[in-house]
Amino acid sequence: MSHIESQVLALLADRVPAGLEVTSTTDLIDAEVLDSLGIFTLVAQLEEAFGISVEAEEVTLDHFDSLSSIAALVTSKAGG
Repeated sequence: MSHIESQVLALLADRVPAGLEVTSTTDLIDAEVLDSLGIFTLVAQLEEAFGISVEAEEVTLDHFDSLSSIAALVTSKAGG
């Protein structure tokens, strides 16, 4: 798990169901870690934590279905 993925998981910690082991590829939607409201809450947290701006058209299930996809979005927005 990358450093960014670990940071994202920390932001999601209170939403992870007891007993669920989240990996880089865990489907966060299917595992009920994220729903539509949770995604928008996470976007605000990501913007604050990483100093990025996520555009409305970037808020898609493809970008938020796993820690790996979220980390890729953060990395691309942070210019790295």
